[in-house]
Amino acid sequence: MRRAPPIGVVLVSLSVFAPAARADDILVPGDFRDLQEALDSARPGDTVLLGRGTFRGPFTLATDRVTIVGEEGTRILGPGLRRDDDRVPPALVVAADGVSVQGVSFLRGGVEVAGDDAALRDCSFRRIASRRREAFAVLIEGDRADLEGGEVLLGGRLPMNSTGVFVNGEDASISGVGLTGSPHCLPIQVSGDGARVEGNTIATLGVNGIILNGAEGTVADNTMQGALLDVWGDGNAVTGNVSTGVPFGMPSILVQGDGNVLEDNEARYGGDTGVVVVGEGNLLRRNTVANNGTIQDGARLGHGFVVRGSGNRLEGNSVLGCVGEGFRVVENLRWNWDAWCWEPGPGNEVVGCSGTGAGTCGLGNWTTGTDVTGSTFTDNGVDVVDGGGFDQFEGNTYDTGGPGFQGSGNGNDTPDFGTGWMGGGGD
Repeated sequence: MRRAPPIGVVLVSLSVFAPAARADDILVPGDFRDLQEALDSARPGDTVLLGRGTFRGPFTLATDRVTIVGEEGTRILGPGLRRDDDRVPPALVVAADGVSVQGVSFLRGGVEVAGDDAALRDCSFRRIASRRREAFAVLIEGDRADLEGGEVLLGGRLPMNSTGVFVNGEDASISGVGLTGSPHCLPIQVSGDGARVEGNTIATLGVNGIILNGAEGTVADNTMQGALLDVWGDGNAVTGNVSTGVPFGMPSILVQGDGNVLEDNEARYGGDTGVVVVGEGNLLRRNTVANNGTIQDGARLGHGFVVRGSGNRLEGNSVLGCVGEGFRVVENLRWNWDAWCWEPGPGNEVVGCSGTGAGTCGLGNWTTGTDVTGSTFTDNGVDVVDGGGFDQFEGNTYDTGGPGFQGSGNGNDTPDFGTGWMGGGGD
């Protein structure tokens, strides 16, 4: 262990000053053979350098601003599940602020942090979960957590309560992480405002992918296979994400809240609806849904876009094949907090959108106050259905002959779709 040279004594005006101790590198093995002793001796600003090999935990760290760095082949092994554990115990427990862990592989136990400004760089997590208990690869309770790179392998046959990364705190950042899971595991969940979840790759055999519960966050450029994107909150930016192969029962992208912006996202080959938005004043621009939906017992289940709420704007979105309705506008209601009830709000807008290859209809409008302008609906089961009443329907292209347009527009009559129509279908 390399420490500062002996402290000199300087007398100035009869006062004695000692220079601040500098940060040190602590070598394990080397200065210490036992990792826990090294962590206990670390001072704020120190770096613990781990050599190649396996360190058997669990370990704890309670000193602020300590950095742990592993070389290639460094592994920390957790204790594994014991009889009385209610969840898989972690391999490393941190109760401090500003701690950083870099280049370490964790097995049979993850990392749990209670503190702000935690950072994990290029760490890997394997064999974390158990079939019998809850498990976390990374669990952070604190603000400004920063995870970058690395991978989380949640395994093959796991229970519903296995989580890859869970962060409960403000201004979290999760980027460039690769996560592989199985049915009903949860790769990434963030609860807190101002989060950034960017450039992650998720492959699961189940449903969940990324869940963000917070406001003013960014979810961008993530790739999800068999995994949904679920955002709850206001003022979030959801851009450039790709979700493919989500099984029947859940949409590929679900956003619930007000004032969110969804741009340039793709939902492809999902078993149900591509994009669902619930709330007020959301903007959906240049998103694409392709080849979504399922037919079960003759019922057409799964739409392209579903909008519930008021004052939402769909601009330049495309549907390239779905089983149900390409665009389904369900209602224009908003919540009145003073009266504690739902009330009619501003209508929804569909501008410059394109729907083709929808089995039921290209556009289904089931509420009042909807404006549809400059959009194209062709080669669908029925191109346009108005079951509520448009405020404006101008400059659109659709088949005016045969099944081109149905509905009285008075909100009372349900159009006759003919053979095979089984109702609203899957939303």
